[in-house]
Amino acid sequence: MRYAHGIVFGSLLPGIVFIGAALINLMDYGITDPADPRLAAIWDLFLMWSLISVIIFVVPMIIARFAKRELFREIAIFEIGGFAFFTPLWFCLATEMTGRSCIEIMLSGVDAALPGPGSHGIIGLNIESFMLVPIFLGLMVIGVIMLRPSFVKGSETTGKRTELDALRETVTEPEAEPAAEPETVSTVAPDIPTVPLPVTDESSKDELRAMLLELGFLAPLIDQIMGAGISSIPELVATGADQIAAITGLAKKEAEDLHMQVQKKVWFGGI
Repeated sequence: MRYAHGIVFGSLLPGIVFIGAALINLMDYGITDPADPRLAAIWDLFLMWSLISVIIFVVPMIIARFAKRELFREIAIFEIGGFAFFTPLWFCLATEMTGRSCIEIMLSGVDAALPGPGSHGIIGLNIESFMLVPIFLGLMVIGVIMLRPSFVKGSETTGKRTELDALRETVTEPEAEPAAEPETVSTVAPDIPTVPLPVTDESSKDELRAMLLELGFLAPLIDQIMGAGISSIPELVATGADQIAAITGLAKKEAEDLHMQVQKKVWFGGI
């Protein structure tokens, strides 16, 4: 479902940009005098909309960079890929809205398509047909490549790996204890001391989180497990699949798979 939401998000942004530009273009309908002051006002409005279009493209990625860092790469892929793939489609639809044929535009080019520097300030730059068609074809190819499910999935795996590496850096290696001197064996059986329960600290929590991330489990599921009081790898191994299912809300089969992967990782190194 998140993939579908990403496609919708990536397709709506260029739609907003091109539909807005088409509405501005319709404002000069019926104006035939090049000296009409209304044309200057429409041109100023087009320049303002060009700046707003850049903001529409940039702001979501800036917000994701600071608010959802773990999803930044995925959001950037959906946005850039959506702009690339859907731009030609929205361009054709917006062109038809202005009363001109999309095929006609492809053959003749676009006049004053983009604002750019000129000898008299900011002017409209033309895009000729021999440039327009290859640009649109290239954009659609880039969009198809970036919006492939395997490409998006690869960005999720990279994000998990980055978080895993950051956690591993915070886990401190235990200092090696000096070797104990050999003791003389006594023939008298000593009293068996009481073995204290294992103490859970931040290091054991980080190790548990790092292992679950390495196995591919998402952060919300890990937070549920640790929020239930399971704070170390031995505790998770000793927890039954039924209890894991009750804690996390997973189906019993999914909880058994999780428990099996943890046991394989602990006992056999993930083989």
